[in-house]
Amino acid sequence: MKAKLSLLIVVLIALLVLLASGCRQGSPTTTVTGTQTTITVPATGGTSTIDLELKDFKFMPDTIETKAGNIVILNLVNRDSADHTFTLDAFSTDVRLPAGMQESIQFLADKKGTFEFHCSIHPSMRGSLVVK
Repeated sequence: MKAKLSLLIVVLIALLVLLASGCRQGSPTTTVTGTQTTITVPATGGTSTIDLELKDFKFMPDTIETKAGNIVILNLVNRDSADHTFTLDAFSTDVRLPAGMQESIQFLADKKGTFEFHCSIHPSMRGSLVVK
């Protein structure tokens, strides 16, 4: 009985530690350098939610950052009168977004580095995902 109670206490303490570490939240920060905009989204419980606009044949912001191991949820909004794609080959993500439409996608940022995303219809539309 004592062993079961001790195990239960250890499990409860572990759960409290996990919950406390997942409750830390920060605010996104935006940095503008010349013509490049970078948004850094802090990890909140292993998920990064990022709003990404496709407007004037650009991705806004054109650089996004997250932490390795996070699930990235991208809320894509096409504000142009033309169709676009969001193509991120490194994470096997390729979504066609008709003019004026929006869609949410998600993937696991399971590798570190800087990865390019682009529109396969308009090759000049490019951006970067930085996974730290």
